[in-house]
Order: sequence, then structure tokens, then C-alpha cells
Amino acid sequence: MNYQFLFPMIAMRILFWSALCFALQSRCESVAAPPPSRVINLTGDDDLNAALRDAQPGDHLVLQAGAEFRGPVILPNKTGQLAEGQSPWITIRSSDLKDLPPVGYRVRPEDAVHMPKVYTENTNPAVTAELGAHHYHFVGIEITTKTDMCYDLVRLGFDKLKGRAHAMAVDELPFKLVFERCYIHGNPTGSVRTGITMNTREIAVFDSYFSEFHDKGSEAQALLGINGPGPFKIVNNFLEGAGENIAFGGADPKIDQMVPADILIERNHIFKPLRWQKGHPDYTKRWIIKNLLEFKCAKRAIVRGNVFENCWPAGQTGKAILFTPRNQNGKAPWVTVEDIVFENNVLRNINGFLQIISSDGEQDKPSKSVKNILIRNNLILQVAENNSRGLRAFFELDGSADRKPAQNVKIIHNVGLFVPGHGKALTLIGSSGKVIKGFVFEKNIFSLGKVGFHGRDSTPGITSIEKYLQQWTFRDNILVGDVHGQSYPPENIVVPRATDVGFVDPSVGDFRLMSTSPGQKLLGSDGTPPGIDLELLRSWTDGVEQGVPPKKIE
Repeated sequence: MNYQFLFPMIAMRILFWSALCFALQSRCESVAAPPPSRVINLTGDDDLNAALRDAQPGDHLVLQAGAEFRGPVILPNKTGQLAEGQSPWITIRSSDLKDLPPVGYRVRPEDAVHMPKVYTENTNPAVTAELGAHHYHFVGIEITTKTDMCYDLVRLGFDKLKGRAHAMAVDELPFKLVFERCYIHGNPTGSVRTGITMNTREIAVFDSYFSEFHDKGSEAQALLGINGPGPFKIVNNFLEGAGENIAFGGADPKIDQMVPADILIERNHIFKPLRWQKGHPDYTKRWIIKNLLEFKCAKRAIVRGNVFENCWPAGQTGKAILFTPRNQNGKAPWVTVEDIVFENNVLRNINGFLQIISSDGEQDKPSKSVKNILIRNNLILQVAENNSRGLRAFFELDGSADRKPAQNVKIIHNVGLFVPGHGKALTLIGSSGKVIKGFVFEKNIFSLGKVGFHGRDSTPGITSIEKYLQQWTFRDNILVGDVHGQSYPPENIVVPRATDVGFVDPSVGDFRLMSTSPGQKLLGSDGTPPGIDLELLRSWTDGVEQGVPPKKIE
């Protein structure tokens, strides 16, 4: 990974954290390497909880494919010294692993015939853990519910003896947990709020399939992290959730100063089915629909190589990605969203791309301000036409004189084009005061909409930029549309239509610029024209929808 464009102040943190994630990945992938101490075969007539209580580190609990095990399955906290050479891991796996896709390939619902099923038949979780439980590796397990109401299928970071009583200290949290090639799902008609509540220290979720997480009365997520420090590895999953497919934050952490951190979200297909949208022929129930990814409390995150698909106005305005620090209940003023890299992603069929709020603006609920955000080399396609509930802005940068401004936001080398008439603005900025200190908008190709860069109560264009942004750079962009008399800095080019940009062939997804494109004059300091590095983007996103490994990533 080339970090030359990162903010110098966070580059070393990201490099350190990348090494941490690599170490977690190595631990996860090495679980199957040592031979098991014992292989314990279980059928549906056996007591899985009793087997877990008796299991020792290094054991493999092999569950018969097709067998059903009633939850809650409780992961015990194993204490004591390991013998020399003894693996610390307890593996819970299918008897038919040979019939599942190999490591690096995502499972699908049709693979469930080769999986044992762990289920709940009430509102309790199917899988939970004692405080401090550690070193559990699930491979090829179906986890689901047989009821129409369930809060979370996998609940981690709670005292299992007290229901939903949170861990109150870091050393009480479960840690070193892996979910690999698992099928975790609700059902089409039920209110099932969360796939995995990840209040943990180290956790990895990869090559898995999450679906049917939705609720009529509350936000639902495939993956949720609130009260755990990480690191979190989320790689090569299909993730379906109505409220937010993935969310960090949303309730106040119970552990003082807790911020989920060291988050890797890589090569996932993050998707909302259109049958959840009112007006679709298969629409049946109104779930609460919001966003695809939201950080309300998070730091040190890399989001790269994902495909984000389908986000429309319903519970909110249809923004796909939110960086919105929230001191939700007023008891966590340390809440922050900082050091986030969002790069090499494809987004399709969304109503708007990104919302950033400088800090929590609710009275008596202060938070820290957003800091160090890099949005780079993303392609946004099929931006939906506006409707009566849309906010009519592709970017929303919220803030006011009553809040501290966000710091260091870079939006560089992205492409996003929407149909004529979509949106009132490319960007809607603030209500008063400086919204962002240190803003870079460079080498992008974006539609302007009707009023381009528009600050509230301000003239669109450079007047709004100067009013709401401090220490800004706005150059070497291609802006598409009618400026309607707006004025922009001179180091940019405005063309009337997308066909005037000079793409090679957007009809087949080739968004490179031809040699005759006007953008070839905007080489700037790095010697590259505006827009995306298509070869790099494809190397990250090819195969993501199918859940197969990329051909090559450099």
C-alpha cells in the first residue's frame, strides 16, 4: 500500500495498525495449521454446551452437517496454562468442510446443506459468550433463528448470566474470535436486528454470508460494534442489513474512553435488496432503511475494495456512507470519527454518496470533531433520481459556528456522475461558521447538479467555499453541468455534459480519460489527470460480487 497521499500525522498510525491487522489475519489463518489435540464428533442429539465446557484448547468440535443445535450456545472462558506446543484455539466446524468453498471464497445460502445449524427459538441469541472467553474459531456453521423476533444472533461482550448487561472493562471482553465461511441470517418476515454484535477485542469475520437483518421498530445491522476496541477484520463477506449494513457506534460505550478502532473492511459486497423498497413488486413489510456504512464512533479504519449497492431515501435521505460522531445518550464526550481511509470502492444505485458532520451538534451531547478523512479512487455509478424525501445533495458537509470544525478532509481522484436534474447540489455545506479546517478537493470528476458547491445562505461556488471552509484546496477537477453563473477557482474545468469529459467508453465501465480529454491539461503536482486509476480499482473490486479472490492486488 502506497501511503504517500495520506496525512503525515496518521501515516505511521495506519502502517502500525496494518501490521496489527496482518498479525490478526495470520493468527486466524493459522488456526487450522496445527493438528487438533482431539476431534470430538457431535450429532444433533448431543449437547453442544456440555461439549464446549469439556473442550480443551486445541480441540476440534466437529458438528454433523445437517444437524441442528439449539442455542444459546455459550462460549466458556477457558483459563489455565497451555502445555508446550498446545494450540490455544477451540475450533467449532462442519463435518463437510471439504464440500464448502475453500478459504478465500465466500459461502452462499446454497452451501447450507453442508453446514450444521445453530439456532435460537426466542429473542435470546443463538451464540453468546462468557466474559473474557477467547480463542474460538467457527468454520462452516449456519447461525439463524426460528422466531420472528430476535435482537442479535451472535451476542458478544455481555454478561451471559445477566442478559444484556455490558462488559464494563476491557479485560472482561471476549477476544480472538473468528467466524469463517459461515451463513448467518434472519428470515424474510422477522425482525432480526443484528448478525454479530462485535463488542470484543480481536475479531475476524471473513468469507461469510449475512442476510435478512431488518426491523420495523429499530435500526438493524449485519455487523455492529460499540463497546470493544478491536482490531476488527471484515473481509470478503456478503452483508445485508436494513438500518446500516455495518455500523460502529450508535449507543454510548459502557467502557470509559472506549472507541472501536483498527478496523479493516475489505472486499465485501454490501447490499440492500430492492424488495425492501416501497413500490417494488415483492415489497411486503416496511423496515427501517438507512445507510450502507456508518461510523458514529471509530478511529483508524481502512475501507477498501468493497462494492456498495442500493441505498434510497426512507428512514433517512439515502446517503450511502456516513461519518457522523454521535454522543448518543450524552455520556460519552470522547466519541470521535478519525483517521479513516475510504478508497478503491464502487458504489451503485445510491441517492447520495457521503455525509460528514463536524461533531455532534445536539445540545448537551458534545463529541470530538471529525479528523483525518481520506476519500480516494472511488467510482460512484447509477446515482438514483431524486424524490420528495431526498436531501438533494451528493455530499453533505454539516457543521455550524456552535461546533468545532472537522479537520483534514481530502476528497481526491473520484468519479461520480448523476442524471441531469438529480439533486439541488453537488455539495451542501454547513449552516454557519467554518465547517472544515484543511479541506482538499482535487482531481475529481463530478456532476454539479443545479447549484454545485452550495453553502446555506450563501452564493454557490467559490463564495460558499471561502465562507465555510478554512485552509482549502480546490483544483484540477472536472465539473460537469451548467454553473448557472457560479464562479469556481480557475484551476478547474467545467464541461456541460458527461460526454464532454472524454471518457474512453463509460458504457462498458471504462472511465479512463482519452488523450483528447480536457482533463489531460489538469496534471497538477502528481502528474496524473483527474478521475480514477481504473486498473487499481479493478484489481481491488474484481470478484467481489462473486466472493472469489482478486486476480492481483499490488
